[in-house]
Amino acid sequence: MAIPCTLTGIHPRSSELIRVSRDHDRARADASALERGIAADYARLEERQAKLGFAPAADGLLRWQDLFRPFSENVKGMRHGTLTRWFENNTFFRQPVVENDLQTDGSFISNYLLHQPGKPFKAVLPGPYTFAVSAEDRHYHGLGKLLPAIAEILAATCRNLPAACQAVQFNEPAIAYNAARNLLRPADWEAIMAGYAILLGGIKAKAYVHTYFGDFAAFASQIMELPVDGFGIDLTETDAQSLASLAGKEAILGLADARNSLVETADNLASRAATALEKIGSKRFYLAPNCDLEFLPLSIAEQKMEALSKAARILEANHG
Repeated sequence: MAIPCTLTGIHPRSSELIRVSRDHDRARADASALERGIAADYARLEERQAKLGFAPAADGLLRWQDLFRPFSENVKGMRHGTLTRWFENNTFFRQPVVENDLQTDGSFISNYLLHQPGKPFKAVLPGPYTFAVSAEDRHYHGLGKLLPAIAEILAATCRNLPAACQAVQFNEPAIAYNAARNLLRPADWEAIMAGYAILLGGIKAKAYVHTYFGDFAAFASQIMELPVDGFGIDLTETDAQSLASLAGKEAILGLADARNSLVETADNLASRAATALEKIGSKRFYLAPNCDLEFLPLSIAEQKMEALSKAARILEANHG
């Protein structure tokens, strides 16, 4: 059995792309120069994924300035606001500001995707709960109305994904982060369930909810009610011994710590994966970073990808 790896979010940019992006923001480089820089970084990322067994390929969100910006720049009723810290990290995003009913046909997403025509790929999108609690709500005045509205725009976005999109991953760090702090109320879970019922209705690809920045065991019983194909588990925050069966769901095992520059050994990653798999019983799974590799320098991120790939080969050899 070939064990695949997968990326889980925003990938770090090369020093050249960072330079060109800054020059573009300051009107010292034109759009074509920026596109060449993005294309070069994407080609490098695609090559490494193919070589290391990361499948289906992800584009590292290289055209995204943050997880929400494509939406705040294109959805009617929303704009981007002030720079806001991304949880407890030294990175920032422009906070989406909701000022009116949200409306979009979702077609804008094609301007942000990078993929080889006809080749399978995975799309990474914000989860509706994380999106809702990260936004400044000046219109809906409550999660019960805001979250379904955001789910509608995400559903419209998913309807515009190309047929080659085999998987859609919804990133939900806020679920894990808030659950770890006892901030998730029953009404929040009701809104989450209602939002995903809207969102998942028209998705033809496999759907995954990836959680990180918190202990998966703290909310496993609630999130397991979501009718998705699999879940992502941050195993840098979760004690694998505390896990229970995923009841046939697929698993994204967030093993490599994307917030620590220490590169784990392949043996360590494989051992931790094996322990988790004994508990959750998933037959289909992926080895992955726990969250976006953007927190690391590009060279360290690539070393962690290599370690994950080697860990997958160890698991294959040991378990067949």
